[in-house]
Amino acid sequence: MKRSRKFIAVTAAACMTLGTAVTPALAAEASGSLTEVLRAQMAKQLEVMGADYAEGYAQFEQPFSVSADISLVPGMAAANLVQAFGIDISWLKNIKLTMDESVVDPDLYAKFSAVLNDNVVLSGEELYSLAEQVVRMRFPELSDQAISANMEETIDYLSKAAEQAAAEYDTSETGDDAISQYVDEGTVEEAAASISMLKLLTQFHSMKDIQALAPTPEQFESIVSRYMNIMLDHITDLSAEADKVEVGEVSVDATAYSGTMDAEAFAAYTKELLDTIKTDEDLLPYVEKLLSFTDQVSYDEFVAGLEEASTELAEMTPADMGLGEGSIFDLVVWTDANGEFIGEYESMNMNGESFEMSFMAPSDGVKSALDVELSLPEGMTDSGITSIVLAGSGDVVNGATTGDYVLTVQGQDVAAFHAEDIVYDEAARSCSGNITASIIAPEDTEDYQLAMISQFTLGINYGMDKENAAVDLTLGMGGMDIATLTLSAAETIGSAGEIPAADTFEPSVNALDQEAVNQLVGSIDPNVILGNLISAGMPAEFIQQIGSLMGGSDAAADVASPAASDSVASVAEPAADEVASVAEPAA
Repeated sequence: MKRSRKFIAVTAAACMTLGTAVTPALAAEASGSLTEVLRAQMAKQLEVMGADYAEGYAQFEQPFSVSADISLVPGMAAANLVQAFGIDISWLKNIKLTMDESVVDPDLYAKFSAVLNDNVVLSGEELYSLAEQVVRMRFPELSDQAISANMEETIDYLSKAAEQAAAEYDTSETGDDAISQYVDEGTVEEAAASISMLKLLTQFHSMKDIQALAPTPEQFESIVSRYMNIMLDHITDLSAEADKVEVGEVSVDATAYSGTMDAEAFAAYTKELLDTIKTDEDLLPYVEKLLSFTDQVSYDEFVAGLEEASTELAEMTPADMGLGEGSIFDLVVWTDANGEFIGEYESMNMNGESFEMSFMAPSDGVKSALDVELSLPEGMTDSGITSIVLAGSGDVVNGATTGDYVLTVQGQDVAAFHAEDIVYDEAARSCSGNITASIIAPEDTEDYQLAMISQFTLGINYGMDKENAAVDLTLGMGGMDIATLTLSAAETIGSAGEIPAADTFEPSVNALDQEAVNQLVGSIDPNVILGNLISAGMPAEFIQQIGSLMGGSDAAADVASPAASDSVASVAEPAADEVASVAEPAA
């Protein structure tokens, strides 16, 4: 019997489920067989996942705020590099983008700013009212007027523009090169996808509307447990035996639990998986809600497709499915004496091709080792890469690991990683550490670009918990820092910053009123931003170039002139005697 596209899709979904369902947790109760160990693991994972999901689900019912910063700080090496091209950036201390967002149902408010040398150059605010489906935005340094857009009107406008683009694309296929150079099939498809996403947003008039798209915490745990158990029920040939996990110099006594899913079991698994989905009263209502936001596939079509695929699969043998003979899925997990997972091996065999993955991470309390290997069939990759290995070892002191690791691709060492003070605290749900990465170039390489890249290093310093995250990425060369990019974010649940009223964004212009928008753009005075750049210490030659782009060379020359710079400085910095007169009362 000829395999259908539906079966291929169902088989792919089943393989994905297998591949993700058996990822080891940090610990499990080691007893009996592989499936018992995995069920114990699942219970522990589900307890954590369920708590996180419940917390996120409840978040839709509470106000919350998020703050995020991205900053770039040049190092000494950066100044030296650009100096060779006659560019002086000694004045540049830092560049930063900041964002603060507050959500108080049904309003979403964000304010952001671009900062140079700790001076705000440009700021903005955005208010998105879910109830009205209106977006309002303003940039105080550019104009006293805001811009507003009604989402439904915007979608209507964009839909008509997309229809016109599609018509022009049809014309271009008849040989109109003047049109085809601007419009192609990809452009038309991207426009349609964007409009579908915007239409989805207009369906939400409160945070509760978004929450309604997700299963309740109880349903979430029920769904995850149900589909995990379906998979585990079809693993056979179970065995358990004493073993050792050895990576380099680290050797740990372990118990190896193994199991197999052969062609018969895999066929039965895919059939039960599909039959369960088509009658799942917890899952289907949410699928129906999601599909109501798209015109690509209706819910009735989805259900009919499930029924048709289920009927077709019921009549198919493993041979009809192209599964061949022997095992389809093999799995081995290793646990130590404390029941902690220290290794996993899995393989998937489909259509004569085999995908293999192993993860070994033994630790004797003093040293730890890591060996991750991935083997891909040629038909599964376009790059030609079929073998990837990450291996190394480190010392463990007070729960923190420090060591060295190497990434090998196709048998060639390509990157080295030095890890320092790597810590993961399961109870606190936090992690931190430092990693330095570098490219490995063969000593006899004639590739100049590869040899140059190997001189650089990338340092990663991170610290994260449930509410906060901070990552520093430092690019270095020859022991000197070129630049450091810092990303930080913090979330607060249960409280949010004050959200301004909609009328504070008046006067405003309609974003779809082209004439009004043109007038607003034409009224922008670049001197405010140019003055902010001068206050931040940007040299006159840079000011003139930016001013030429923003408002013409004359305006730029006026603002960037020494007199203007002195004027800005005199306003920004009071004279020393004035400061003294304020700070020190008369005798």
